[in-house]
Parts: sequence; structure tokens; C-alpha cells
Amino acid sequence: MYLNDENIISFVKYLMLIQPIMNEEKNFSHWTLEKDPNNFVWLNLDVQESSANVLSADVLSEFHNIIESLHLDHPEGLVIYSGKKNGFIMGADIKGFI
Repeated sequence: MYLNDENIISFVKYLMLIQPIMNEEKNFSHWTLEKDPNNFVWLNLDVQESSANVLSADVLSEFHNIIESLHLDHPEGLVIYSGKKNGFIMGADIKGFI
């Protein structure tokens, strides 16, 4: 498929149908979950108070809780993407694991 204005408009319309899930109940700091009409879950990583997404014990703990919840929900699929423009994950905060 080639990227053109029609494809972009269709994708934006599709994203507008996505519904937030779980955030009201779980209060995640670094992750945002949304479910689209096809039962796909979109998981956005955007580490708070950081210019880059860095793995930490807190980020991984939240991720574990999310995956456990999704295991019970049985979505059709999971898309994990970055809320940062500079990349997905830039490394780990090893001090938090010691």
C-alpha cells in the first residue's frame, strides 16, 4: 500500500474510533491504553518527566500489570508504540534495578 492523502485520512478517521480503556481504573503513569472497534489494543509508552522513553522498574511494573489485565480481556491483538518523537526506548535506568 502506498501512503497518500486518502490513506492518511482513512487512518486518522480509524484512530478517532479508538476508545480509551483501563486508564480510569488503573491510573498508569507511563502507559495509555486504547481499544479500537476491532478489539485491538493500542498501548502507548510515554515515560512521564523524561524527554526519552527509558525503562525503569516502575515502567516495567506497569507493563506487567497491563499484560496481566489484557490476558484476561483476550484482545485480538496488541500494538505497542512510542509517545515520544525521538524513538521507542532509549535504554534503561539501571539504578532503579539495583
